[in-house]
Amino acid sequence: MFASAPGFSREPARFQDVPVRPGDTLWGIARKYLKDPKSWDRILRYNTLPSSDPTAALPGMVLKVPVSLIKEEMRAARFLSLINKVELRQRETADWKAATVSIQLYRGDAVRTMIASRADVGFLDGGVIHIGPQSLAILKPPSTPQDINLRRGSALARRAMIVTPSARITPKTRDTQYLARIRQDLSTVVKVYAGMAAVSSAGKTVDVKAGMQTTAPLGLAPGPAARIRDMDGFRAEIADYGGDAGAGGRAKIAIAPGAAVAQARPEEIKASADGEDLSADIRAMSVGLPLSGYRVQASLDRNFSVIVFNRVYDPERRFVPAESGLDAGIYWWRIALIDLLGAQDKFSAPRLYSIGSARADADEGEADIHRAWRLTRPSKDETVSADKYLVQGIVKSPTIEVTVNDVPAHVGDHGDFAAEIQLHPGVNDVVVTVRNAAGDTDTKSRRISRY
Repeated sequence: MFASAPGFSREPARFQDVPVRPGDTLWGIARKYLKDPKSWDRILRYNTLPSSDPTAALPGMVLKVPVSLIKEEMRAARFLSLINKVELRQRETADWKAATVSIQLYRGDAVRTMIASRADVGFLDGGVIHIGPQSLAILKPPSTPQDINLRRGSALARRAMIVTPSARITPKTRDTQYLARIRQDLSTVVKVYAGMAAVSSAGKTVDVKAGMQTTAPLGLAPGPAARIRDMDGFRAEIADYGGDAGAGGRAKIAIAPGAAVAQARPEEIKASADGEDLSADIRAMSVGLPLSGYRVQASLDRNFSVIVFNRVYDPERRFVPAESGLDAGIYWWRIALIDLLGAQDKFSAPRLYSIGSARADADEGEADIHRAWRLTRPSKDETVSADKYLVQGIVKSPTIEVTVNDVPAHVGDHGDFAAEIQLHPGVNDVVVTVRNAAGDTDTKSRRISRY
């Protein structure tokens, strides 16, 4: 199944980029990548080469090769987007390195995400996996049918199979979307957002329909499917992972006429975040770090070949997208932290955010409470050693009230909220509730374990 980047229209011919090192030959490339090396001449139809001699040395370049010709084990997946710190360990290597969207992914490669980080991986057959923060996943393990082996953390899957330490989750419909989360006891919670998923463990399979969930304990059969109690909270969680509105649902974003739109694939534009979320993400990146400032850049292309916004901010000054001076639109943004000695860290992975009136849903905060706010810290359950913890997030309307464990949180002029809580040894429940002027409420719960 490692075979069309998710969300792409299905075209008659699909291609994979195949890198060529200086000195490689067309025959050598064919033997490594093609199911039938004798089909090397078909590569000539789609690429301009200095020679048609399959034994001639080629210069360093990238070939376009039809996916249908490529061996299953050599079909690449790709990163669709990366947020904050994501690392990759390629198969049969020991070292972890920073992930970039230009890297192709192959069977057995491992991906791990850090705090407040995410990675979206697309497969050539249309499947997609959104890997959540503090997760570890092995992509398409050799000799297995699953798309990823999720070792820890969580992932949102669309038309993709996940195996965890305690369960195998298989989509049963083309529109299936589900969230799999591994608990500390290695049990797996599976919540289905659209379609149907089969959850198997200990020789038993339970079919879970949209709006239902099940739990598979380690070594035991999955429990019966039950209705998701907090469906509004689950929808908001799906949105946090970059999921869409489900089959037949409306797009997560509508683009206003005349808005500037960055160079990106349609599904990336659809999943772009609101500009106010950028402010929250900056705070999540820098919390607890001694800094002298941070740099924010924007571009209309992912590679930042032309930078349209470049500014350094004092660590105490909040970045306000509306004050950037850019035309309304959707841009690629990246952030670099600057330490107390003035040394600038590496930029975060580029991510799309919209500013101004580019989003048709920009003012829906009062009407749609679960989309009117975002909890940035904790983004998921955490284990810490400190006895205090700073809960942070952002609301998109000044009339929204926030409480953390029933205590009002401080909400700043620009909508960012924070509340410091005391942690006792062991497990601490954190319950964040928001309420709008109409009396609508929404809640997110996390667990902070102090050791």
